[in-house]
Amino acid sequence: MRALIVDDEKHVRSAIRLLADWPSFGVTSLEEAEDGETAVRLIPGLQPDLVFTDMLMPGMGGTGLLEWIKTHSPRTKVIVISGHDDFELVRTTVKYGGLDYLLKPIDPAELGEAIQKAVDSCRLEAETERRLQEQHMEVNQIKPVYWERMLSNLLDDTSYYGKLKDSLIRDLGYSPEIQECRVGVIGLADIPPVIRRKFASGTDLLYFSLLNICNEYLGRDKTGYAFRHGDGTGTIVLLIWRHTANAGELVRRIASGIRQTLGGSFDMGLSGTAPFPLGTANAYRDAIHALRSRNLLVRSGWIHETQTAQEPPFRPLPFREYEEELRLAVQSAHEGQVEAAAGKLFGDIRRWDRITVDHLELWKQEFALFQARWVMDGTEVPEPAVPLEADGCLSLSVWEQRITEQLLKLADLHTRQLREDRHIIYEIAHYLREHAEEEISLQDIADRFYLSREYISRKFKQAFKENLSDYIARIRIEKSKLLLLNPDYRLSRIALQVGYQDEKYFSKVFKKLTGLSPGEYRRKAGGDDGS
Repeated sequence: MRALIVDDEKHVRSAIRLLADWPSFGVTSLEEAEDGETAVRLIPGLQPDLVFTDMLMPGMGGTGLLEWIKTHSPRTKVIVISGHDDFELVRTTVKYGGLDYLLKPIDPAELGEAIQKAVDSCRLEAETERRLQEQHMEVNQIKPVYWERMLSNLLDDTSYYGKLKDSLIRDLGYSPEIQECRVGVIGLADIPPVIRRKFASGTDLLYFSLLNICNEYLGRDKTGYAFRHGDGTGTIVLLIWRHTANAGELVRRIASGIRQTLGGSFDMGLSGTAPFPLGTANAYRDAIHALRSRNLLVRSGWIHETQTAQEPPFRPLPFREYEEELRLAVQSAHEGQVEAAAGKLFGDIRRWDRITVDHLELWKQEFALFQARWVMDGTEVPEPAVPLEADGCLSLSVWEQRITEQLLKLADLHTRQLREDRHIIYEIAHYLREHAEEEISLQDIADRFYLSREYISRKFKQAFKENLSDYIARIRIEKSKLLLLNPDYRLSRIALQVGYQDEKYFSKVFKKLTGLSPGEYRRKAGGDDGS
């Protein structure tokens, strides 16, 4: 591992040399430069893993050096050592990828920690690169994983093109003269039932089959490459860089091949033409939009291309205006009321001439919020699946049926929750009556019954119209009334027996709840004061 110290003050460079145990960090070469220009001349030959730099130097300062390193030697780790505690300098360090910002005079411990962090980062990157190289050697098994990761990165950051260019030419038949591309996508959010049954054991084999079919067509004349996007959505991306004018027909042939091989069809989105590589991200978004904005009420083909004409304005499903009626119907637990409320909602939906995937996503969000507002905390209720016909169109009748069934399940769940709430709260009340003389806190009750303090407090108040402390006090005073009937019991003994260490405080609580002092109550009951 090699390091370079850049500072216009020689004594600072010497101090950095002396303050670290370089061999222990694996540093075998330690060079110096007195300014940024000298460092820029040295770095290509030295190829240092670590650079330590001051920020304010004659000529090229630390800011210029950081920017140069980020562009020309991005693997080099930079640690700034400066005499200025300046926010802008720190922000610049972060902006250009500096790992740490240390202040002069240099603290040996802080320097050691910064070096260790940089060394760990270098080793982690080296290990990652080594693993990628090993994967590259396993061509048949690992290349799809490699391309999935690299091309997914290209969709997010076009700077990856520089790293991928040679591999694209060598492995995928890309030509650097190509200036444009189109992007197709296959969404697997709704797998056709016939295909779902065929691949019931798992989706990995389905992905493998789809990618093989797509790349069989795309690879015939090195037209492009298909891969699974690494963002977790499960989207299959078709990156097409050759014969883009005929991309629509190519994607239709791919769709036909999928249908013939797997026995079912998938909706596919296709972007317009975009510059390559700079336009790949926009092309991907256009293809996703074309797929998600398709009308689920009609079938106009399986390939959905980006439309140049203005689309109809987006309108949310009419859910919120029916939310209160749906909530009351669920709480009524009456099947007829639930069916009527759902019927009104879907009566409005049926007047629509267009429903898209975005509409359905908003529906899911609103329905989830609807449940969360009044279903018990922590209770999970699965969302009802949106039903599609064999041709991929939305079945409103089946959807209404599923939503109605879901609302009835919620009604049943809500009823059971009410019963459970009542049962557990009465268990708590029974426990308090049995142990009223003990010092019991709300947290003690929460720990004993495995409920939150807030939940117990809220539900207890709803059930008994008083909080726990008032309930305990009332039980204690009721017990003390019985004991006061025995004239041989002193007030101090009664106070202790019902849970009060202080006789005066006991008397105060007793009078507050009964309107009489303990002595007055005893005399009125026919006993003796006994105090």
